[in-house]
Amino acid sequence: MVDFSSLDPLDPLVSLGQYSEAGGYISGALISGQSTSSAETLPRAQFDSSAPANSDPRAADFTSGVALDDPLLYDDGPSDEVDAGTLHKFVDDVKKWLRQWVEQGSNPYIHRHLYHDHLPREIQDVYTCCAAYFAKTPTNSGMVLRIVEDRVTAMLEGQPDSPTPLSLFQHLARVHALFTYQVIRLFDGNIRQRALAEQHATILNTWVQEMWECFHLSGLDVYHGRSSNTPERLRRQQQQQMMDSPSVSPIWTAWYMTESVRRTWITVRVTQSVYNTMKGGISVCPGWTALTVDRDVWAAPSAYRWAQACKSHNRHIAQSGELQSLILHARASDVDDFVKVMMFFLHRRETVERWIDET
Repeated sequence: MVDFSSLDPLDPLVSLGQYSEAGGYISGALISGQSTSSAETLPRAQFDSSAPANSDPRAADFTSGVALDDPLLYDDGPSDEVDAGTLHKFVDDVKKWLRQWVEQGSNPYIHRHLYHDHLPREIQDVYTCCAAYFAKTPTNSGMVLRIVEDRVTAMLEGQPDSPTPLSLFQHLARVHALFTYQVIRLFDGNIRQRALAEQHATILNTWVQEMWECFHLSGLDVYHGRSSNTPERLRRQQQQQMMDSPSVSPIWTAWYMTESVRRTWITVRVTQSVYNTMKGGISVCPGWTALTVDRDVWAAPSAYRWAQACKSHNRHIAQSGELQSLILHARASDVDDFVKVMMFFLHRRETVERWIDET
């Protein structure tokens, strides 16, 4: 049974302290503490243990083969610290995702079909720059970074002077473009590029916020929303009928658009927090939003395969309160790579690595 249940995202501008959500509570900042240059560990994201792991009765676990009673695998010990190595690992993972996008046309936050039919100019430019960047050598590095700088300038200058309504697709495309440029420039090591990228951080924040607002006004998030007054049983029946109908393709298109928005929102927010922590030792909590955790659902190559994957898995979406306990309720082989990367912020590295290797 397909369950696009209502999971409202956190406020994109969550401040330090507790923030409650239907599925649990987040306490404190995701990452904060001393500068990573002098500190070995940083406080880890925590969820209030009073929130039940499976508070949503519609969320089934798939525990087959998971050694739930293995104390070595699931005893995290002190869970309130994120070491500096985890921050650097996340940066490396984001870089790998950009390389994957160049090589495969998709990555864990850009769906393979998102730009299949239409490739906006800013995406063409950033894709070309990204490909050039990963092919650069010490002798042509300056030229590649100059091209990146010029493309960023051209994109920003090409934005309309007066507020112009953009479609959700247009919002997402420009966020993808600027975020990619930001990752290249912030983490390349070039002082000039880093300084310029820091100046553009507020622009990226604004664009992400505008994308998020457009997302909620677009009407495309009906499969996650709780706004409907339809009884739960009837709503599930309607969803099942939609999945069984020949017109499932438009539903799938709307789904991978909204899922790409959610994953992009998380990726940008967490990357900004990681960078600010690595630089200054502290950052506000980036917040969280519900997302799909099943590997087969995200990786489905067609509308038909997506519908089949949705029918085969009872648990598709994890709220923030459920994500931390996912390690107890799911096999890592069934979980999407995007979620696996985020799990390193919630558990010790050894715990997540063993979960990935053994389940």
